[in-house]
Amino acid sequence: MVLQLFFLFVFLCVSSIQATECLINTTYPSLLPSSIIPEHYNLDLSFPNPNNAVQDTASKLRFQATVAINISVRTSTTCVVLHAGKFNYTSVTLDGTPLLQHTFYNSHTEMLTLTSTTPFIPNNKHVIVLSYVGYVNDDTNSADDGAHGVFLSPNIVPPPVAPSSSSLTEPTLSEAIDKWRLHQSQRRTRTLPHQTNYYSTTLHQSRLRGDPMMIGTQFEESDARHMFPSWDEPSYKTTFTATVTTASNLQVFFNTPLITAISDPNQPDTTTFTFMKTKHPLPTYLIALAIGNFDVLEEKSNDVTFRM
Repeated sequence: MVLQLFFLFVFLCVSSIQATECLINTTYPSLLPSSIIPEHYNLDLSFPNPNNAVQDTASKLRFQATVAINISVRTSTTCVVLHAGKFNYTSVTLDGTPLLQHTFYNSHTEMLTLTSTTPFIPNNKHVIVLSYVGYVNDDTNSADDGAHGVFLSPNIVPPPVAPSSSSLTEPTLSEAIDKWRLHQSQRRTRTLPHQTNYYSTTLHQSRLRGDPMMIGTQFEESDARHMFPSWDEPSYKTTFTATVTTASNLQVFFNTPLITAISDPNQPDTTTFTFMKTKHPLPTYLIALAIGNFDVLEEKSNDVTFRM
C-alpha cells in the first residue's frame, strides 16, 4: 500500500511539471512545433474597393482584419508559434489578456511567437485574437511577383488568342516536364521573354487604362499567412468561418455559401458578407477569397449548387 502511494505521488508530481521554455521545432526548424494546434479560424476581414487602386497607382491597398483562432494544447510550452505576414498589429490577446508586448516576428521564417506569462497546460483550450492591418500585393514592387497571397488583379477577361500550331499537338512527356520545371522556376518572378515581370507589367498597364479591378487570393503552396496569421502547413487542417466587409456594389466569394449580406446604415455604400462554416476541416492553402464584379454560371445537382 505504501509503495502504491509512493508511485501515485511520483506520478502526480511528474504530471504537474510544466514547461518553463518556449518549444520550437529543433528537428525541422522551418516547420512549426506541434505543441499547440488550431481547431478553428474565424476571419473578420475588411477590404477597400479594389477600384480605388486605379485612382492611386503608387500606393498599396490596405486591409484590416481580426482573426480569432481556437487552439488546443498538446505539449506544455510557454509560447504559441504560428506563421504570419508582415502585419501592423493593433491588438493581440490570449483569452482576453493582452499579449501585444510579448510578440516576436521573424521575417526570415515568417513565424510569429506569442509568449505567455504562464505555461500552457496539455489538453487545455484557448482563444487567440489578432487585429492588424495588412497590404494587398500589387505592382508597386517590380521585383516581386505579387500574384500570390492576397493580390490586386484586373477584373476583365482578356481577349481570346488564336491557338498556335504547337498548342494543338499533344506534348511529349519530356516537353511537359520541361514546361513544368520552367513554371516552377518562374513562380516568384514570372519572367517571360522581353518582360521583366509579367504580373507587374500587366497590372500596371491595366491600372493606367482605368480597367476595373478585383482582389483575389492564391495561397498554394504557403501564402495564406500573408492574409491571416495561421498554421500555414498542409498537416494542420481545421474549420473556418469568414465575414468580409467591402463596397456594396461588389460581389464576394468564399469557400462556402453566403448566409447574409447586410449594409451598414451609417455607411450605406458598405456591406458585410457572412459565410457558412466550412463543412470539413481544410488546410490553409485551400482557402480562397474573391472580391469584384463577376459573371456567374450556376447549376444545381442533388441539392448541391455549382458555380463557375
